[in-house]
Amino acid sequence: MKEYLTAEEIARRLDVNVQAVHHWIQQGKLPALTLEEAGYRIRQQDFDLFLQGQESQPHRSAGIHVRAPVSSLFLDNEERTAATAILEHLPDVFFRLDLQMRHLYISPAIERVTGQPPQAWLGKTAREIGLSEDIYDRFEALCQRVIATREAQQLEFFDNGHWQRSRIHPEYATDGSICAFIGITEDISERKQIEKALYASERLVLAERKRLRDLFMQAPAVITVFRGPNHIFELINPIAQSFLSIHQSVIGKTVREVLPEIESQEFLKLLDTVYQTGEPVVGNEAQVYLNRKGNGKLEEVYFNFVYQPSHNAAGKVDGVLVYAYEVTDIIRARKKAEESEERLHALAHSIPQLAWSARADGSIDFFNERLQDYTELSRSEDGIYDWQELVHPDDRLLVLRDWNQARQTGNAFEHEARLQMKDGTYRWHLVRGTPTRDENNNILRWYGTKTDIEQLRQLDQQKSHFLNIVSHELKTPITSTKAFAELIERRFRKDGDEKNAALLAKMNTQIKKLTFLISDLLNVTRLDTGKLTLHEADFAFDELVEEITEEIQQTTIHSILREGATNTTIYGDRERIGQVITNLLTNAIKYSPHKTKVIVTSSRIQQEIRFCVQDFGIGIARDKLPHIFERFFRESGPREDTYPGLGLGLYISSEIIQRHGGRIWVENDKGAGSTFCFALTLPDARS
Repeated sequence: MKEYLTAEEIARRLDVNVQAVHHWIQQGKLPALTLEEAGYRIRQQDFDLFLQGQESQPHRSAGIHVRAPVSSLFLDNEERTAATAILEHLPDVFFRLDLQMRHLYISPAIERVTGQPPQAWLGKTAREIGLSEDIYDRFEALCQRVIATREAQQLEFFDNGHWQRSRIHPEYATDGSICAFIGITEDISERKQIEKALYASERLVLAERKRLRDLFMQAPAVITVFRGPNHIFELINPIAQSFLSIHQSVIGKTVREVLPEIESQEFLKLLDTVYQTGEPVVGNEAQVYLNRKGNGKLEEVYFNFVYQPSHNAAGKVDGVLVYAYEVTDIIRARKKAEESEERLHALAHSIPQLAWSARADGSIDFFNERLQDYTELSRSEDGIYDWQELVHPDDRLLVLRDWNQARQTGNAFEHEARLQMKDGTYRWHLVRGTPTRDENNNILRWYGTKTDIEQLRQLDQQKSHFLNIVSHELKTPITSTKAFAELIERRFRKDGDEKNAALLAKMNTQIKKLTFLISDLLNVTRLDTGKLTLHEADFAFDELVEEITEEIQQTTIHSILREGATNTTIYGDRERIGQVITNLLTNAIKYSPHKTKVIVTSSRIQQEIRFCVQDFGIGIARDKLPHIFERFFRESGPREDTYPGLGLGLYISSEIIQRHGGRIWVENDKGAGSTFCFALTLPDARS
């Protein structure tokens, strides 16, 4: 049985459009060729010859064996007319040139491409029609190669906004010489665009692949890629090499060969699972033993990891990507911190105070065993105590205010408040808290205690009650003694006894000091019991300052220099604010005995008035400044101890200013004097 060539195979061998072959077969003008006849190796010139209706016989020319066309391909005039009709309706341009490249024939498709009809081309070269010199020169060289090789040649070029491809074949005369050229030109712009897009896509893929590889190689984590069911190393980044103590030489080896120590651990099973199921696996703080130093000793390390399956183009798992990073130092540091926390908790349970600790945000998450002495506290799901339930309702707002301020500023916290006990009673406690910080000064935790000071408070109340009684009991005889001393002094002066009058004047001075001390004690007891009342009214601040400075100036050799003025009226207790001014002035004079002046400054800055007293005396040690306004505080030292006083004046002054809604502070230079100031907000701003 003979096998016949298909139309597609004939079209391929003739290098013509397959539609033309189908047409000829349907018209009976091109019988199917058997494989035996195909032994003639149909070539392009066969098609060229049957278009011309020429016949030729096989012969040799210039050493090249040229076979004649199959006789069944010979076309008569009618057949040539049919073939020409087909060519004239094809989208590609068919043409025939003489050896001088003049057009003997060109299909109508040329008009669509160039706008020139076929008649305009006949007898002319493409150069004469307007083809660019560059392209024409390339065509000319192409034809020369056809003559030299006696084989078809092709050329791609860009013209009139389109990519074109021309293929030129030699046409043979009966003597075997090349007598003309037959060609076809097709528009390949779309193919070029596809090729360009494919090229760009390939470039993007390659660039992305390189970027990913660079990312893997530079990533600060362990990254490896395994291929196949045996998990063969395909990629390993520098961090992985360092972590596993291996080198690039492991590429192509299985993980079992490279890391035999993990054979008995779970990680190989996980790799198998990911490869078989295609599902990723995530691990946190996984423990693994590795021979990292290559000495056979296994080292315990911890890491977080992700095993991610990779897929081929068919969507099948072909490998596993491993991403991991070591957390050994974090785990060890946490364990160390937990051990330290346990020791701290053990210590906290052993002390008699109620000890507590809180997170950086102030949430208390630990109380020691003393908590059982108090009302049972509720605790949230995340371990936070609602400690506010312990605090007496009258103290709660002040405690929260000071606690929030301490958290915001990072300063130590201290407050006295009443806490509820199991029996429902409230006892006074001193609550303290101190933050711990990291190397960047960020707060890590708060640690503190709650110390029962109920008995101390009771003793303090008894002391205040005692001082109140003593002060009142002393005030009457002291006042009487002062009156008698002044009367006797006047009588001595009237009698001319200046010596005894001077002695009585000194006694009066000491009685005044005693009177001031008693007055301070009374003020303190009033402050403690809440009985220090303010009688507020509008008054001229500058007049008060002038009145007090003139009064004190008469009793001292220091020069009191006044600077500035407020030129305003304030609202407050004139007597109490005058008491503060007097205290600051007398302190400045007292603590600068070897100096000759004190400067008093008054000013108004926006919506507040400021008053300052500057001395040039001994100053205050820097570590004592935070305590300067505390009750009974007196700076100790060989020089300071020579100055009398109970250490109550500044405390009382501070309380008076604070009760007016103001603030009081000190600016100091040890050895060069101090400046005490207070500021009061004007009524309109306060409202």
